[in-house]
Amino acid sequence: MVNENKKNESETKIELKYDKLTIKQRLYVNAITMGESIGNSYKSAIVAGYSEETAKVACRQLGKNARVKRAIEVTLAKIRTESVATRRERQEFWTKIYKDENIPMADRLRASELLGKSEADFVDKHILQTNEPKLEPRPGEDAALAEAGAVYKHRIATGNID
Repeated sequence: MVNENKKNESETKIELKYDKLTIKQRLYVNAITMGESIGNSYKSAIVAGYSEETAKVACRQLGKNARVKRAIEVTLAKIRTESVATRRERQEFWTKIYKDENIPMADRLRASELLGKSEADFVDKHILQTNEPKLEPRPGEDAALAEAGAVYKHRIATGNID
């Protein structure tokens, strides 16, 4: 709940900064981050309403404007965030494929496998046992340090040092 409030507050601050932009600046931000002129400052300035003669100067000025830069960063971050599927969305997608009888069985099996992996259904547990004697720590010595010492001594004895 607290994180959601902080997120809403930061989004509100971002919107307030975006509100301080002029109409042409807003159009420029939208044009450079979305649409046909993505990434092209000159074309974005023209789309925003600047003439071809003033667009060259305008795109340089807009590129230096801190509010415009910030609005571009925020818009791109929002686009990236919305374009990446969450874990839940992926699981729902795989479940739909798995349950759809019109999809080929191979695809349905792959979806069930991916769903199982995402739920850690196939995690193997390995129990490792060694024949090395367990060393008891000396008074004041950490047990983990003693164990590490035993492993190191065993490697020295067997000549298996990396």
